Parts: sequence; structure tokens; C-alpha cells
Amino acid sequence: VFHSLLLLIHFEKKLSPPKSKKYVEFNLADPKQLEAIKKVRKLIKKQKRAQLKNQIVNSNWKDKSKERPNTRFLGKQNQKVDRQTIAKKIDRYKKAGKGDSRAKSIGKGKSLKAVQKVSKAQKVGQKTKLLGKKKVSLSDLGLGAKKKIVKNIVSDKHKKDEMLKAANGGVKHGDAKIRGPAQNNDFIEDVPLGDLTALNTVEFKFYGFYHRVRQQLEQFWGNNLREAAMGLYRKGKKLVNDENYITSLLIALDSKGSIVKIKVTGSSGHRELDQAAIDSFNRA
Repeated sequence: VFHSLLLLIHFEKKLSPPKSKKYVEFNLADPKQLEAIKKVRKLIKKQKRAQLKNQIVNSNWKDKSKERPNTRFLGKQNQKVDRQTIAKKIDRYKKAGKGDSRAKSIGKGKSLKAVQKVSKAQKVGQKTKLLGKKKVSLSDLGLGAKKKIVKNIVSDKHKKDEMLKAANGGVKHGDAKIRGPAQNNDFIEDVPLGDLTALNTVEFKFYGFYHRVRQQLEQFWGNNLREAAMGLYRKGKKLVNDENYITSLLIALDSKGSIVKIKVTGSSGHRELDQAAIDSFNRA
């Protein structure tokens, strides 16, 4: 009798009509409906921007802007740029060093490749030049000349510096005191990636305070997050690569700067990642 009842329940579920889904059909050929879709999309974008209002950011600070730009970003000063970009590399904030943005390697250890590239280019140029002459020898064709050329280039200080800049990354008008490409860890979705961070900002009175908090936090945030992610992998859980996991916290401090309250106002969907954010603040 028990098994018969189970079968009846099973068949009843299969035979019962599916629940009607409420949806709206749009005819994209109709100009009025197409306009309505565009309006809805604009409204969604506006709501998203409103949620991201007053975000404190880092940027490559240049000359102060006389006018107050229309932007959601708060920073050290009023600044207006021709084109907003965010540094490609995600890490602790750093300005762009002076160098070549096309460089794929960073550091002195990779500079020999740059030397060899230049020597090869010079060798080809030398070969082309010499082939135009009447007498052509094997040495003119560049055979056995590579060592000499490399030695000459390395001994030339100016060219060596240029090659080191190329190997170290950075940008043409970057900071000469800094090595390597620019870095940033601000979460900004709607600004295109670039060789450096350049944002429109409005001067924020307490920027210095928030900047110091950020610097303290950066010392622990990366490691805590990495440990939390590894813990998830050990448990067999996977983090989807193309999904953003955002934890929002409300932090209350007393007059001495000590944390008196931490509240999760928006979860990333993973308790471990949320806890990593809380631990980072407590350690900082």
C-alpha cells in the first residue's frame, strides 16, 4: 500500500500542469517597445551608479582642477582627466614607473632579452646597409658579429638604461623613481583598463584618514582572502571565475580608532570570504 501511494504521488506530479510563468514578450521590430527597453536599461544603469555613489579611490594625481567635476569618485583633490582608466594589474596601489607599456617582463632578471632584441634589430639594420655595398664578406652578413654588438650596446649607458626601462614596464611619461607598471585594487567595473589609473575625482575632506585605513588593511587583506579561497577549495567548493564576490561591511570606530562594531551589510555568498574581510579589519 505504501509503495502504491508513492507511485500515485509520482504520477500525479508528472501529470500536473506546470506552473504558469509570468513574463512579457517584446517585439523588437516595434519602435515604441524598443524605446521602452532602452529606457528600462538606462534606469537600471542609473540605479547601479546610485549604489556606487561616493566611492573613495586612488588615482595618479596631477594638477588640481579649478572646476568640480561631475563624478561619483572622491579623492585627494578635484581632478579632471581626458580619459578615465584603471591600471590593468590588480595589487596594492602603485603609480606607473617610467618605461615601456608594451613590456611583458618586469625586473633586471629579464633585461637581457631586451638587450638581445635590440642587438638583433641592429644586426638586421647593419646587414641591410652592408648588402648595398659592392664587396660583401661573411662578417658583413652578421655572422659572428652578435657578441660584439651586444657588448657595445651594454657598454653604452644611455641605451642600457632605455632597455632596462623597456624591460621594467611602466609608461613613457611615468615616474622615473618608480619601477614597473601601475597597480590598483579599487573595484570599479565601468571604467576601461589602461596603463595607469586616471580618474575624475572630487576633493574629499577625510581622504587622508581613509587612505591610512586602506594602507593598514592592504597588509592583511590579500593573505586572508587567499587562505579563505584555499579553504573553500579543500572543502570541494569552487569559485566561478567570471563572477564578482562582494562583501559589504559597516565598521564603527571609537574616538581612539579602535573597532567597536563590524556588521556584514552585504554578503559575497560565501561565509568564508565574508569572514576574511572581517578578520582583515580586526588585524589591521
